[in-house]
Amino acid sequence: GYLVAIDDFGVKNSSIESLSLFDWDIIKLSAGLIWTLPKSEKMAVLLKSLLTCCHGFGMKCLAEGVETEEQLKLIREAGAELIQGFYYAKPMPDADFEKKYL
Repeated sequence: GYLVAIDDFGVKNSSIESLSLFDWDIIKLSAGLIWTLPKSEKMAVLLKSLLTCCHGFGMKCLAEGVETEEQLKLIREAGAELIQGFYYAKPMPDADFEKKYL
């Protein structure tokens, strides 16, 4: 009844090899990767390839740090199923969250 995720994938200590070492359920792509979109065509190609690899292993991908509509469009086109970031909402107190979403 639980899922296991790699957080901040694509920066610092995470590596491509770590994808094959464990049966991860979710890969959380670092916001730093997402922020390069749409400025870097190379990063767009890399992210699409990474998402294809993760899906081949049966993992879902969560894109962290999505802030613009253009980033959202590109990351969806690349195949990310889960998206979080200021594009949807900034951090807020519990009461404000409940009023807005419940």
